[in-house]
Amino acid sequence: MRPTVSALSSLLLVSLAACGERAAPEPQTPETGTEVPAPNGETAPADTHPDLSAYEDAEFFLDYTFAAGQTPLRIPEGLGWEADGGGYLLTGTLDELPASSGFTGGVALEIPTGTATVLSGNSVEVFFVASAPQTSEFALAYSTNDDGDSGWHRFEAGETPQAFTFTFDVPAIEAGSGDYIGIAPLSGGPLVVHAVGARMTGEAGN
Repeated sequence: MRPTVSALSSLLLVSLAACGERAAPEPQTPETGTEVPAPNGETAPADTHPDLSAYEDAEFFLDYTFAAGQTPLRIPEGLGWEADGGGYLLTGTLDELPASSGFTGGVALEIPTGTATVLSGNSVEVFFVASAPQTSEFALAYSTNDDGDSGWHRFEAGETPQAFTFTFDVPAIEAGSGDYIGIAPLSGGPLVVHAVGARMTGEAGN
């Protein structure tokens, strides 16, 4: 059984049957993509099945590394989401960035209301482990669907699976309608999604 992070929330984990060795992804800073130390203080080359153990204590964590039936809440017309041997394949391109509020105008992954309540009023790190057969630009956003959002953060993925991150001070919850992580593919070829999640890094504003 995987550990929980607090008495207030349980780890949401889509656990898929393991196959083969998995090496650690290379975390990157927001916007620039500069390599930074992984949460466990180590970095290493990654294959198509990256080691996600450094992220499994997150309040919200979905493992897409192996093909299984986890589907986003919303997939905009013109975009595709299908199982791939190394994760899920996001295809199609948005001509321009949509609004980042509500469900966001991209592919929307729902953070359950209970977990969103725990993240409310805290600084949250969003992480997204992805790769692409050829250089592919995309953007990520965190939306409260209630009282604010992070705006879009743009990144570029390449052949090696890497962790792309940004932080957002989540406003205190009001209606409690659940939060969303949005993914917007902007250019290049397909994007392979290995994992996505969010975790608290401290109180908002600190």
